[in-house]
Amino acid sequence: MDSWYTPSTQPPAGSISNLRLHTDFEVVQPDKLASVEALLKNHSLVEIDAATAESLAGKKMVTAGEQRRYLVRSLHFDAHGEYTVERDQTSLRIHHRSLGFDAPIVRQGLVVLLGGPPREVFVSCSMAR
Repeated sequence: MDSWYTPSTQPPAGSISNLRLHTDFEVVQPDKLASVEALLKNHSLVEIDAATAESLAGKKMVTAGEQRRYLVRSLHFDAHGEYTVERDQTSLRIHHRSLGFDAPIVRQGLVVLLGGPPREVFVSCSMAR
């Protein structure tokens, strides 16, 4: 298993907010994954500036209020699927689910808009056959 795979073993702390693709987060462009690896080498989440977010996401990431831009680790099987990104009081939970057979796990980055950094980031993925 990949070292970025860090699933939660605890239930969410308090209420959960579901983040939405193209509004609250974007998947990093495939040609930028080397940059993702370098930026997330030692941390599961790093704050990034507007120019870096736009470069990685391939579009402008507009913040509202106290939101800041973060680059965060994620994983997915190399197959068709979708992300679920949830925030609770203390953590950010990122899960990718997909359909397929015997596909390898691939590291991926997400640009996420958050009001502040979570204490923990949980990353997981699954595949249904």
